[in-house]
Amino acid sequence: MSKYHKVILIGMMATGKSTIGKILSNDINFKYLDTDVEIGASKYINDNTINQFRNRENEQILRIQNLDNNYIISTGGGVVDKQENILLLRKYFCIHLKASLNTIVSRIKKDNKDRPMVKLDSKNEIDFNELNKLYNTRIKAYESLSSFTIQTDIYSKNQIVEIIKENLFENEFIN
Repeated sequence: MSKYHKVILIGMMATGKSTIGKILSNDINFKYLDTDVEIGASKYINDNTINQFRNRENEQILRIQNLDNNYIISTGGGVVDKQENILLLRKYFCIHLKASLNTIVSRIKKDNKDRPMVKLDSKNEIDFNELNKLYNTRIKAYESLSSFTIQTDIYSKNQIVEIIKENLFENEFIN
């Protein structure tokens, strides 16, 4: 068994962290936790400041240490916006789910979820430039934390899960 015991999925919004996390946890019989679901992220952000949300998110990341082993944990895209989270996540096996900005925009439009961090332009469309700035502020942190990166817009969900399982096997999480 690996020294990490927990697998953390990181990456921008709409890269598949929640979807892949649920499928993967079922496939390998690990428990599953989604930090955004635990917080009630969309409602929490709408009812509080982004700073309060980041502090609440940090509490969720701190809780990871107290969880049993064999967990798949999906994080919110902004988990890397707080340096303390980055330091905590370094203790774990992080998988960076990555997608192109065009794919992210397409998925955001399609999934119709409330995404408080997505800014709209004057035509009430997703502001691509703002999303690009957000992406560029986070990408280095995702890459520095990542033990493994997978481009989610070139594979099916099942292919992504199989590739991750192969990587987990190689890293002695599963046998």
